Amino acid sequence: MSKIISVEEYALYIYNKKDLETNDIVDNIDNSCNLLNYELDKFDTSDLKIIKFRPTNYDMDNEIWELFNKLYELIDNEETVYLKLSNKDYLIPILTITILSYLKVVKNIKIGCISYLDNKSDLKPVFDITSLDTILSWTKAIDKFVHNGDSKEIRKLAEKRGNLISKASQGENRYGAYLRSFGNNIERFTEYIQSSRGYEIDTFQYDKLKYYIEEVKNGSPMPPMKPLLDMILNKIEDFGSENLYNGLNAVKWCIDNNLTQQGYTLLRENIINIVIYQFIYQLNIKNFTIEDLKNSNVREAVEDSLIYKFIIEHDLENNRDTEIYEFIKGDSTYKLDVKEISKVIDSEICTIYKNVSDLRNDINHAGYKINHIQNSEKFKVSLEKHYIQLLNYIYRIQRNE
Repeated sequence: MSKIISVEEYALYIYNKKDLETNDIVDNIDNSCNLLNYELDKFDTSDLKIIKFRPTNYDMDNEIWELFNKLYELIDNEETVYLKLSNKDYLIPILTITILSYLKVVKNIKIGCISYLDNKSDLKPVFDITSLDTILSWTKAIDKFVHNGDSKEIRKLAEKRGNLISKASQGENRYGAYLRSFGNNIERFTEYIQSSRGYEIDTFQYDKLKYYIEEVKNGSPMPPMKPLLDMILNKIEDFGSENLYNGLNAVKWCIDNNLTQQGYTLLRENIINIVIYQFIYQLNIKNFTIEDLKNSNVREAVEDSLIYKFIIEHDLENNRDTEIYEFIKGDSTYKLDVKEISKVIDSEICTIYKNVSDLRNDINHAGYKINHIQNSEKFKVSLEKHYIQLLNYIYRIQRNE
């Protein structure tokens, strides 16, 4: 179902328009508001609803909420609403748009079109101002991304708009393709972080994502889109193709967006990565690539070495047998001796690893362990603390302190 709402002086006229989405007019992106040019008395009035609204200064709040409730009751879930405004009255259009914005959330309605009729002009022109609703939708979606790291709404908007543009231009307008690529890539990026895909975070083509954002920004016909897209670029500016710090940037992303469990997993695995890069330098392993970070023997050797180092340094009971792992690279086979690797591991990073691992295990086991943490806030505070400790450690190593 779809509805047409005509805002007149002191009243709203609400028409049911069945199967409006199949109307050829709506299928044309450039003429989606044409149906509102027609006189509304040509539409079926058997289901016409009229909401009279003439506010007074005595009970303004209650009158507004009464209008609010009536519109809420008349508009069904997931309907498409076509709004016809005029300059006969200034308050009702503002209230109507506000209520419809609310219904977009609670009833998942869609705005098919917003037209504006200038009754004061002799020509009585009709303007399509649907772009105002569009920019509000983008504002909400990008705000959700910037403050919560969620890009699903951006992807939906980009896909919908991109498909409309491509259909209208029969694929000749590249802007539609850029919009879809932008939406798909930004959703893929955030999903990698949400699912703790460390390797994919490291190797993601950030330069391509930034390119699509720039193309969308430069090609947008709506000037307000440019500052919004700049907000996205600012949010992801620390990520880059072939950037060894992408993993740590993802940890910071998790801290900023309350992805605590993912943050601990990524922080722990990035500590292992740092130690791997340290010992391959010490052992003079040639042509080690980011692909080799996925080698199970390499990772297990480092994990065992970190635990062994912690046990020895803290005089704990050692019931673990140290192993010698093999790492095959090309024609060369390298012996990864846990005891030898532990000698190149700094005590500081070893302690950070142990603390992070304990906290991660507590989360992953849902607190079903002895001496589990009951205050969930401690997980967030500790994650940021250990992240900063690791950054400080890296900076000291880089300065050869």
